[in-house]
Amino acid sequence: MLDYDTIHETLLELELQYPDLIDVYYAQDAPFNLPSPGSCGSTECKQIYVRVTDETTLPDMDRPELFLSGALHGNERVGPTTTVEFLRFLLKHYTKSR
Repeated sequence: MLDYDTIHETLLELELQYPDLIDVYYAQDAPFNLPSPGSCGSTECKQIYVRVTDETTLPDMDRPELFLSGALHGNERVGPTTTVEFLRFLLKHYTKSR
């Protein structure tokens, strides 16, 4: 199972590897400005969320949307690990079908 630091590093690496497909954000930044819930691993906790899309295909009003949440319970690692691995799979296997 992935810990907080590994999840954070992995998401940032995916953002570097697939800059046209994934953006990493923090709920502590605007527009949400949520307070940190404390410390996670070696750093201050931040609720991380990502947006995965092919920006070149926007706007597409018929595009389906899907919300995934891996952190239903904050102390469980299966959900976040599964979500990160699913994101990795989607990005690795993405191909444009135009």
